[in-house]
Amino acid sequence: MEVEIPRPVNPTGFSFIKVVSGALIHQHNVQPDKELTKALQYLGFKIQEKIGKDKLIKGVIEVDLENKVVKAKKIEVWEKTKELEEPLSVNF
Repeated sequence: MEVEIPRPVNPTGFSFIKVVSGALIHQHNVQPDKELTKALQYLGFKIQEKIGKDKLIKGVIEVDLENKVVKAKKIEVWEKTKELEEPLSVNF
């Protein structure tokens, strides 16, 4: 089954696991277990090794529960392009 990561996330962060797990629950009615969560964490580290630190990804993750394999497919890499120097504020 395939799961889409719709917004850029840090592949080694909790948001990566949360987004993929949430999609598995809502799209495929699959409750990720500890083993699958650990595999997602290892996949995130592998992605980071390949693309480098301080980059975000979005794309498609393939989960094969029968063969216990998690694959990154169609991954887009997002880099920081700008940093705001001055603080921003809004009155409320």
